[in-house]
Amino acid sequence: MQAWGKRGVENISLLKKKTFVTADIFVPIDVWSKDESISIRQFLFDQVAHAIRLIVEYVNRQGVALEGSALEEALANVKLQYLN
Repeated sequence: MQAWGKRGVENISLLKKKTFVTADIFVPIDVWSKDESISIRQFLFDQVAHAIRLIVEYVNRQGVALEGSALEEALANVKLQYLN
């Protein structure tokens, strides 16, 4: 396990030839060292939601049409299962 002192979403990249987007999510020590699964799950959920919003904005600026509403709806379903 490495610690970079980073937190949240960074490094969004669109790989057009491979037709996918990547984003790094950094989990800081204070989140995963608490040994509380709910805090880790909440942090990850929040960051994935943030990453999805950033990715939609990023690819739209790159000229790729992507509607985020279906992704947001899927995320709401995940929240019901993942955080309860």
